[in-house]
Amino acid sequence: MFRRVLLAIFLACTAGRSLTAEAAPSNDLHHLALRVLHDGVPAFSPRLSVRQGRTATVALEGRHGQRYSLVVDIAEAVAVAGEAGADLQWSLWQDGTPLQEGALTISPAMVQAAALEGRPLGVRKRGLGGAQVDVQVLDYSVEASPSEGDGRATACAIASPMATARDKGCCAARCQDGSGQSLKCCGASSCCACGTCCHVP
Repeated sequence: MFRRVLLAIFLACTAGRSLTAEAAPSNDLHHLALRVLHDGVPAFSPRLSVRQGRTATVALEGRHGQRYSLVVDIAEAVAVAGEAGADLQWSLWQDGTPLQEGALTISPAMVQAAALEGRPLGVRKRGLGGAQVDVQVLDYSVEASPSEGDGRATACAIASPMATARDKGCCAARCQDGSGQSLKCCGASSCCACGTCCHVP
């Protein structure tokens, strides 16, 4: 009887692992360098590293409360002309007011080609109140995550609270560009802007 129970657990774990392997998104790290222009004036130029399926927020807050927040999501990893790429989605906010939403399919070659032509890859739209908002992708690369084994030991494990907290973690740092602003990053592995970087623990 005990052997039958063990066999049932083994088969359930094996089936679950197979389904997870097929349905789970890539764990690769996507590195993005972005530039945000508001009415033609640079608002901020964040760099962030985020994994597919995780929503990342990078925010810049000024001395007088003016706050820009950029929410970024790698919705799906794709192949563009045989090269790793992604479906990038974002929304830009200022003081809690949405300025722009956009989406692009990007790859390193597409970003480099646009830069060589002098037109950074991006989306320019009229925001609320008629403001011109431009979000540009200046650089993009994908870092393949190392294999973490065959998963047999963890196929039926329960996710720990620490892992959940880490996935939803945030970090913050004071800007080092003399602006008096502060940087906050949530959901990404790391964020940089305004002369400083922070890494989510």
